[in-house]
Amino acid sequence: MNGNGANTIRVLRQQLVQARIEHDLAKLVDVENRLRELARGGYRCCLIDYEACKPAYYVRLLGYEKARVKVELEYPIEPRIDHVQWLPLSHLADYEEAHSGEKIRLIYTALAPFIHHKTMKLEQTGQNGHLPLLLASSLREFQENPTNGHKTATKSRNWLYFGGFVLLVSLAFWAGMQIDRYYHLNG
Repeated sequence: MNGNGANTIRVLRQQLVQARIEHDLAKLVDVENRLRELARGGYRCCLIDYEACKPAYYVRLLGYEKARVKVELEYPIEPRIDHVQWLPLSHLADYEEAHSGEKIRLIYTALAPFIHHKTMKLEQTGQNGHLPLLLASSLREFQENPTNGHKTATKSRNWLYFGGFVLLVSLAFWAGMQIDRYYHLNG
């Protein structure tokens, strides 16, 4: 299920803006309830990078709480980023809205007064402190050179091997001195 005409991200985003402008709490509650309904149905849409004017991720809605939509990042797969994120509705768009840079610019123009960042910061995987990772630069970097993460890991592993080798040589040298000392004292 991916929504009907009255229940799409586009419609809910527009109603949210209208509710904020009119300071209408009832409309805001309606938007929240309808977002929860979309999440129960596993609604799929896009996380938009307004700076690049394109979809950054394809996501599935999981829930809504405290003015944030809980989503699961489905594509592209980026192992360094936590696959579950809390995002504002302003950075989500339906598939048909997200495939045109012009449509994304129109969305941004309508939402600009309410948007603090053109590019969302996403949480890294496995970080207790939830260090943010800038989505656009990380994704562009990965697309330009997908082996960057591998090169960094290889460099770290090489330093680990070198450190282990130095430690092993040091232990062998120390053990040799201890054996030599033992033979000199007992020999």
